[in-house]
Amino acid sequence: MRKQRLGGGCRLGGASQRRGWDAPARVTLTTVLGVATTLALVQAPRAHAAVPTCQEAPLPSKVLQEQFKDVAPGVPYQAGVPPVKDGERPKGDAAILRLMEDQMGFIRGDGASETLHAINRMNYGGCGEIVEDGHTYEVSQYTYGMSLHENAAREDIEGEGPGGKVRLIRVVRDNEAWDESTPGVGTHSADKLARQRQLQFGRTPFGILNAIVNLTAKWPALWGDPPAALANTYAPQRIKIHDPGHGAVTLQLPVDGVSTKVVLDRNYRPATVTQRVDHHLIVDQYSDYHDVNQYGLMIPRHIVETIDGHPHLSLHIVRSEVSDYEVFPAPSFEAPFPPPAQASDSEFYGGGFGFPKLHAPEGATPRTADGHPDLAGYWGQQRGNFGGGVKDPGQLNYPARHGIFSNFENDYFITGQQGDNIPLYKPQVWAQIHDNQAHAATQDPYLQCDPVTPPRLGPPMRIVATSRDYLFFTNGAVGTPNTYRDIPKGDVFRKPDRDGTQQGDPASRWDGDTLVVDTVGFDGQTWLSRAGYPGSYNLETIERLQRQGNRMSYDVTVKDPDYLQRPWSLPTEYVYALPDDHRFVERGGPYMCVSPGIPEVGATLG
Repeated sequence: MRKQRLGGGCRLGGASQRRGWDAPARVTLTTVLGVATTLALVQAPRAHAAVPTCQEAPLPSKVLQEQFKDVAPGVPYQAGVPPVKDGERPKGDAAILRLMEDQMGFIRGDGASETLHAINRMNYGGCGEIVEDGHTYEVSQYTYGMSLHENAAREDIEGEGPGGKVRLIRVVRDNEAWDESTPGVGTHSADKLARQRQLQFGRTPFGILNAIVNLTAKWPALWGDPPAALANTYAPQRIKIHDPGHGAVTLQLPVDGVSTKVVLDRNYRPATVTQRVDHHLIVDQYSDYHDVNQYGLMIPRHIVETIDGHPHLSLHIVRSEVSDYEVFPAPSFEAPFPPPAQASDSEFYGGGFGFPKLHAPEGATPRTADGHPDLAGYWGQQRGNFGGGVKDPGQLNYPARHGIFSNFENDYFITGQQGDNIPLYKPQVWAQIHDNQAHAATQDPYLQCDPVTPPRLGPPMRIVATSRDYLFFTNGAVGTPNTYRDIPKGDVFRKPDRDGTQQGDPASRWDGDTLVVDTVGFDGQTWLSRAGYPGSYNLETIERLQRQGNRMSYDVTVKDPDYLQRPWSLPTEYVYALPDDHRFVERGGPYMCVSPGIPEVGATLG
């Protein structure tokens, strides 16, 4: 049997490990990638898959591993989730499903703020082997990215076949499928193959967990309306669980309309997933789960798939990202998909802590001498989940799930980043976003105490009006030296700096009873979000503020013809008039941003 290398960077095990692959096999490569309508199998051996290896990602420290040594020897560390102890066995179907969801890392938040729908965009990747036409192909770069809310996935395989180097990118979104030459650049439609690709997506551990969550967990009301794909999925009775009292637990459930058998491992994670599709038996095996991304989402590091018992693919997973940039715009030859719903990104609403309760406006709207609504004063939530006062049960506060404090940070990050309303960038910018996300600790302007811009700033916490301008003061929790912005009234009376500035050059005008703040002249270093969304020199932000009684609405639209495929509109946020003696940043408080060479500005407001 000949071997073909699909790229260079994947080191395989010795010949003895590959012995089970050495007999002739005939499986079309396009079938492996989910793009063929038929299978051709000739004289293939039973599966004894090799375990390919590629460069390992660093695992958690020995200190963290030691924490679990006494309760579950040999169980890999998982951030924020205690392992299943030896001999521990949940009682009843509901307990089994909950333990499964917890052990995979799908449960986020706690109490009233708990949700199982926070895991959405993610990817995993590594290297592996594919059997095709009697040859074993070595794949050096394999990436599988997905959006669970959009029911979409992109499989990206790089390597070298008999005809030379190849890159195969297969995409599916609901009932539409297409191929791409590079991520985001479509080449031709593959709608006839959408079902095969959806089933491939559904057989992943995350597709299985997503199916379980959609059948058993209702969409959190505080997140607004659910995505269309989840509107009518609640049907827990469709999951059948067999627990013999010892040994493996087995589930039977529908995944994309196909009856699917799932065998769980000792930690209640999918070990074997079996489907019968078009008279062929497809079996996926998952093992060696690790917290590769270290956010508590467990990733199987070894994946083996067989068709009718014959080797199909073997993957070794060494990397994963959660809350990363995964988008699936329609290719140029298809009609554009509609923009996502606005009410799903809590990073830009409630300070990242979910959607606070909406209160009806109270009282008359005060007006200035020129007849416009008076926006001056302090603004914020009537009550929040920090400090004194009555807590808002509808707002996420992320208590330390399982009593582990890191869950506060992890759940806050994941839930705030996993909404569907993310900006649609041009494909040539996607790599930059992924690089920003991978190196946020050193590249995020916010973490360097640099000024940040809308929409990241959120609505002003205090507005001061003079005869010539408005001063917008921002909550110090944003953590920058620009705790205020000077916004001229009327047209900009100076030309924007041709090199741009960090905050841009704003101007304001009234559109009826709405104050419109239009800002241009940025320096190309802006991040619109902690998710690493960049802005170019031609970035433009349009803020709209409208007061009704004691309530002010705040809307932001982002335009960037250099980077964005379409304008990005953020959810409407509401803030309320607060007493004049309100102080939202105290000198010496926990949110002071100190960096060498940057003066302290606006530490105490008022």
